Parts: sequence; C-alpha cells; structure tokens
Amino acid sequence: MIQPIIIASLACLAVYVAALSEKMALFRLRQFGDIWLPWFIRKPLYDCLTCMASIWGTTFLVIQIGWTWQLLVLVPAVAGMNQIMDLTLDLILKMHDE
Repeated sequence: MIQPIIIASLACLAVYVAALSEKMALFRLRQFGDIWLPWFIRKPLYDCLTCMASIWGTTFLVIQIGWTWQLLVLVPAVAGMNQIMDLTLDLILKMHDE
C-alpha cells in the first residue's frame, strides 16, 4: 500500500515544482492565483506542498485506488511524505544557493 502514497506524493511534488519558478509550465497560473485567490485556496492548490495532499493527493489517490475508506489513512500519509520531500527540497535549494 506504499506505492499509491509515493506516486501521489511525487505527483504533488510535480505540480508544486511546475508552479515554483518562472521557467515552469504552471507559473502563469501561480501569478494569477497570487493576485486573485485567497491564501487558504492558494496553499492546497500550489503554495504549500504539505497542504497539497488535501486536494492533489486525494485526486491522485482516487485515480489509483478509487473512493474507499483507505483514503482516511492514505491522505495523511501523503501529507507526511510531502513534508519530508519539502524539507529535502529546501535543503537542496539551500545547498544550490551556496
């Protein structure tokens, strides 16, 4: 049951990174959202990798396994995996800036 968690978490990371810098595909949508969307909508859509598990993690899990009671356990697991990847991404970016 770890495979759907990893796939959903990596998919969240792909959306997050695609909206992160000017050279990425979703950056224009991020600019639009930064102007027009309130913070509590921006965070789970593209601004907080851990928060993205609520929308994107659920979406990718439902695509993989369908609607099931297991989502109650899997979505928080995706949020935890996203937090680990967010900390790792921050470390990599800090090392890159040095």
